[in-house]
Amino acid sequence: MIVIALGTNQGDKTNNLKTAIEKIDVIAKIKKISKVYQTEPVDTQSKEYFLNAAVEVITKLTPKELLEKLLEIENEMGRIRKEKNDPRTIDLDLLFYNNEIIKKHGLTLPHPRIKDRFFVLDPLNDLDPEFIHPVLNVSMKQLLLNKKRYK
Repeated sequence: MIVIALGTNQGDKTNNLKTAIEKIDVIAKIKKISKVYQTEPVDTQSKEYFLNAAVEVITKLTPKELLEKLLEIENEMGRIRKEKNDPRTIDLDLLFYNNEIIKKHGLTLPHPRIKDRFFVLDPLNDLDPEFIHPVLNVSMKQLLLNKKRYK
């Protein structure tokens, strides 16, 4: 399962998600889309709520190539990176690339903070609650149920 998380808390948030999904579908075929969740800001000074979702995709791009394309989409959509966790028009995170475990400069898979964030776990459970996290060796459903245990 190849999964990309989407988040936005600036501008027309609904349209930001729609546009990002359309752009992702050009570079990787979208297989499934989660529900959209409205969430409180986490680790940021911003008071603007977020809209979060996730998409499962099919692609022949390598993980690094896919990540580069996602960064291009963020740039095209006006994402400006000044400080960590700044408000953003769109944030695209590669969460999983099947069962691959990668730790290279600029790319860590699975995404290291999956287990800590409801705004990621909820959409992942929409996509496939039985998917097993390749490092933690537990299902998405179990991660969501036991979130506090992994802090």
